[in-house]
Amino acid sequence: MGKFSIILLKTTDEKIDTDSSGELSTNIMYCHKCTHDKGEKLRAAHSHPYWQMEVAIKGSQSIVINKKKYVINQGDAIIIPAFLQHRIYYLTDSENISLKFDVLNYPSANGRCDEPKILKNSHLLEQLNKLLVEVILKREGIHELEQKLLKHVLSCYLSYYQSEDPFKSKSDKFSIEGYSLKEKISMIFEQNDCAKLKVKDLAEKMGYSPNYLSSLFQQLYGESLKQYLNEKVVSSACGFLKYSEMTIIKIAARMKFPDHFSFSHFFKRQTGISPKEYKKQQEALSNEEPKS
Repeated sequence: MGKFSIILLKTTDEKIDTDSSGELSTNIMYCHKCTHDKGEKLRAAHSHPYWQMEVAIKGSQSIVINKKKYVINQGDAIIIPAFLQHRIYYLTDSENISLKFDVLNYPSANGRCDEPKILKNSHLLEQLNKLLVEVILKREGIHELEQKLLKHVLSCYLSYYQSEDPFKSKSDKFSIEGYSLKEKISMIFEQNDCAKLKVKDLAEKMGYSPNYLSSLFQQLYGESLKQYLNEKVVSSACGFLKYSEMTIIKIAARMKFPDHFSFSHFFKRQTGISPKEYKKQQEALSNEEPKS
């Protein structure tokens, strides 16, 4: 059974506007640090009218949110907006910090969906986690100045949550990990052996919901994520058809299509010609004698 260290914080009904920096105002209701045993489940699926953040200090946990599974590992955090049904499962012996809070001035009308989001372990997140642990572990309770510090730290997490692309800098040339969102997607595509990759599978690998990732990609690049993935599949398929000696049946299997009929239908829908016709065209071009 898990062990809890709970700190209750004073709440207020007074609405606080953003300051000149645009920092979100939060009303923290309580926070706690706890340990859990492997396989433990935290209460039944439930929802509540306030936000929640889980920070994995040690171990791994799975959070099912609106029937979709998210996994956070040591150093990660997940932010769950209000009213989303969720339940937590502990995959290993775990230690985590949980915060419940209101966001008093969240710009929910700006077109951004209030969806859960995993904040992946990074140097910045590591520093925020250390600050959070230091405040939570105080035995004497949190004083007024420390409560203000906690609210500022939470606002930093929320700024990370709000960021349009955590892999992207303002110039979209480099991310926190050194890659733009498109470059990160390309890396995952290559790790998938350049085979057909669904948006939902890509989103799961990146810790997002499919709708959020698709919307984010559209905002950043002005094109459909699904179509972008289709184009990468076609490009890979063309390479196999042009340069390999594999049959169309083997190429379809290599690219994880159910069968070669599905592959041929997909290829023709994207290019206007069948894989067989494309292969013949490329063979004809390679056999042409250069003109004198």
